[in-house]
Amino acid sequence: MKRSLVTIAIVMALSTTAYASVETGDLDLNFGFSWTSENGNDVPDRSVTDLSFGVDYFVTNKISLGVAYGYYDRDQSSNSATNTLTETTWSLRIKYYILKRERLLPYIGFAYKFYDFERKTASALTSGSSNDTGTAFLAGLRYELTERNHAYLEYQNNSYGDEWPSSMDGGSKLMIGLIHQVK
Repeated sequence: MKRSLVTIAIVMALSTTAYASVETGDLDLNFGFSWTSENGNDVPDRSVTDLSFGVDYFVTNKISLGVAYGYYDRDQSSNSATNTLTETTWSLRIKYYILKRERLLPYIGFAYKFYDFERKTASALTSGSSNDTGTAFLAGLRYELTERNHAYLEYQNNSYGDEWPSSMDGGSKLMIGLIHQVK
């Protein structure tokens, strides 16, 4: 706990050294990769890496509304079969930037997610498609590289809906990427 408070204090102190230009009416185009760890009660935890794109619009100097798209496709091989899982995710999100005009901008947020799964397995009984919804709480940092190009690091705590296996509690996602700002 003490280490977390020290880290937060250092980040806040460093973030006051320069100014980023985030203003009402700005549009952010972002692209990144994420690593997700999903937690389960009676199944092994799994991790995946996906690709994401998003657009955010600043309705005020501190609040942005956005939509994001994520995709991953992975093969799982076991001794008996190879399974393929494809997942696409659409997210509606809101972010609140804690500081107003700094080079390093911490933020918190919330996302409502729409999932689409497609499973291909050796058994026709477990293959198929399904849709679901979920939520995520967000916390992140945005760093100004140039006037219009920024980097971001974001953590998401995901909760899944009813269509996920009952053994899947939720998951954690760590995202890293680039933002291009359109004024």
